[in-house]
Amino acid sequence: MRARRTQLLLGGRVSFGEVVRMNLAGYAAAAMLPGPAEEAVQCTQLARANGFSLQDLGAYQLTDKLVGLASMAAMALPLLPPVVAIALGAAGLAGLAVVRPRLLAPLGWLMVSNVLVVAIIALCVSAVGGHASARDCLELMFATSLATALPLVPGHVGTFEAGFVLVATRLGMPAPIAVSAAVLYHVAQIVPLAVVGAVALCRLPGRAS
Repeated sequence: MRARRTQLLLGGRVSFGEVVRMNLAGYAAAAMLPGPAEEAVQCTQLARANGFSLQDLGAYQLTDKLVGLASMAAMALPLLPPVVAIALGAAGLAGLAVVRPRLLAPLGWLMVSNVLVVAIIALCVSAVGGHASARDCLELMFATSLATALPLVPGHVGTFEAGFVLVATRLGMPAPIAVSAAVLYHVAQIVPLAVVGAVALCRLPGRAS
């Protein structure tokens, strides 16, 4: 889903397979290095192998971040009163359809991904003997997203768990359960992608001829 969203934001100028490899390599870099390592890998690869200009790269990164913010805003709608949520959602969707209709599909893919993240959080909490409602899981998703907004450490180790546990305990989850769920969720999220991504990182193609 992430690869398809990226491909759409790039205007179809990069093949799906290339985008998958690039994204996986970016995940691996982010797991091993602090700072915007994922973005650095993406931009370097798009410039070297696909001929993207600095302006193209800036536009892509800005649009990607704006779509991410829009998806978070949309995911927050269920936390509002139903009438308000429906009105804001309809207005936002209509506005986007008028102003930037090409962003509707990438936003849709990201929304599906976010819903799956909420489901994974629920499964991780349940796996360690805890319980979290859909609303709780939504709040936990926001907590980890906020805690990892700035890539201060490789793989967000520590900051990810801190954001999760802080909100989970506030919601009434016992601290041992919260810590276990946070670690399990982080491992499930980062380890498989980092392992596969390390291979992709080593195999990234060079400059286009």
